[in-house]
Amino acid sequence: MALGEKQMKNVLLFSILSCSLLSGCGQSGGDSAGDLLNDSPTAPDHKADENGVYTVSAKPQGEDFVYFNFETGEQWPNEPTDQDWHMKILGTNVLLNVDSNVSGAFIMQPDGFYDEDGKEVDYTFATETAQSQEESFLATTIDSKNLKFQRDQLEPILSTHYWQNNLEQYPNASVNPDHWFMVTTPLNNSGNHSDYGIKFHVSEFDFISADKSLTIEGYHTLEDKNFDHSNIKEITFNWSGESTSQCVNIQTWQIVDCNEADAIWHIQMKATPERADFWLGRPDSTIAKNTITGVLGTYLPGHQGGYPNITESQDTKLSSFLRQDKMKSVFGSHSWYWYTGSYTSEYIKAGIRIFSNFSLYAVKTENAIYKVQVLSYFNAENQPAHPTFRYQKVADLKDE
Repeated sequence: MALGEKQMKNVLLFSILSCSLLSGCGQSGGDSAGDLLNDSPTAPDHKADENGVYTVSAKPQGEDFVYFNFETGEQWPNEPTDQDWHMKILGTNVLLNVDSNVSGAFIMQPDGFYDEDGKEVDYTFATETAQSQEESFLATTIDSKNLKFQRDQLEPILSTHYWQNNLEQYPNASVNPDHWFMVTTPLNNSGNHSDYGIKFHVSEFDFISADKSLTIEGYHTLEDKNFDHSNIKEITFNWSGESTSQCVNIQTWQIVDCNEADAIWHIQMKATPERADFWLGRPDSTIAKNTITGVLGTYLPGHQGGYPNITESQDTKLSSFLRQDKMKSVFGSHSWYWYTGSYTSEYIKAGIRIFSNFSLYAVKTENAIYKVQVLSYFNAENQPAHPTFRYQKVADLKDE
């Protein structure tokens, strides 16, 4: 069916999608996304439009998060030591500051981006822009009492396959000896995951006695990347009381103090009266914050993990299954984008692979509530991995 004149105009917008966020690519002056923040931590030029809407592009330096403060317009290429930030962005990842009690809520998804079966409507993704969605953004009101604000929560990747049978009977559940896990040390300088790691399982535990314990055993890798099944390693966590948090350096196979500033650890065992989980660490020994340099882990099915080699077995690349502990965020639970992968169509051409669905979110800080919308994976200069978003203060909480 032939497209109408209006549809043809919209299709043409696709070819300039990443340049149409604000005032267009290559133009000087005006309040383009690139103009609104300068290179200093402070942002004297940070200003709202006539509707009180701020539009900002991330300015990453290297491969780390960019941190934002909604009130001042400041952004930092590294985490501020005073924790004075509200939201951080790295690529498509958008996370909130849990240490400053910032929380988020999903407001709504504009119509037309997905069909009744939840499949992406490529024409809508290819033609909708920040301008075409502006009226909807401004018109959407927020009743904060009806929103479910939640703080971001860290989820341990190794908990996706639990090491116990009959979890509902905890702490009287039994060990599942066939549930194995693999953990590797952080990424090396070439950007690839390390060839050094361990696969392990829980061999026994006692959470009933006053003196509680949990034992893990496993195998380290050799220089040829194969696991050394001739030398089984074992380590036991002991504690009294209801809860504990203990850390292990998998290279030395020693328990270390999780809170010691210079300690290097890769696995953290955290036990509570409800359950026990294994968390992954970072080179700086703080809990994983979804950076690209974190410790990686995965679940390994079958006896002894079923894999003799750390990188592959039966043509299966284990590296593709390795993951970090991740923050569960409202921006992740209700994704703001569509990654098209290799998909192409009349409207989705090769080149741009990440499109915004213009979802609306609310972010609640100590002093205010903001309406937030991620507009693009690009900035006004068409640079990828420089996401552009807009936000508007909708409630002042200072006097409440």
